[in-house]
Amino acid sequence: MSNKRIRIEIGETPIIPTSNPGTAEHQEAHKHKEILIDERLIDETRKDIFEHYQIDNEHTILLPAAGEKKREIRAFIIIFNKENNKEKYYADGHTNHATMLDAIFLKFSNIGIANTHSLPDDFDEKWEIKKGFIDPYNNGFREFSAIRRRFEEELIKKNPNDKEDIVEGKTDIPSWFLS
Repeated sequence: MSNKRIRIEIGETPIIPTSNPGTAEHQEAHKHKEILIDERLIDETRKDIFEHYQIDNEHTILLPAAGEKKREIRAFIIIFNKENNKEKYYADGHTNHATMLDAIFLKFSNIGIANTHSLPDDFDEKWEIKKGFIDPYNNGFREFSAIRRRFEEELIKKNPNDKEDIVEGKTDIPSWFLS
């Protein structure tokens, strides 16, 4: 029997703080190790993100993993033009968010920004940035206990009727979140 799938509605994407050094969530999200990457698993999650945010494939960059040791959890970034809903750009990779944002600026010169060091003063008025992480194993972060626990807590807040199924692992939770 297949597990029930939790669907994330627009504007309801769980946010799990991963920027606070010393926390278990930060350590898991930023840990580097040697891993074999199954791109098919990443592709499944990436398709969910593209569908959720209605991102065109032509506006995406997939940064290759360099070297043997890399960030275990794949990061992603999305930049939205607040004035033009169709202008959305996406990048992901086993690197930091700033590097991915610079890659977007480099590839999509129509944005008109050279790099993160030359952001215009009105950048935040025109653009919105969402940063997040993708489970490299596509199993709802089961390999990352602190992130999984926080993810479950966030999902239970939004889906209280599914608490028992979420806690008992009877639901398939998404393999991506915002940070």
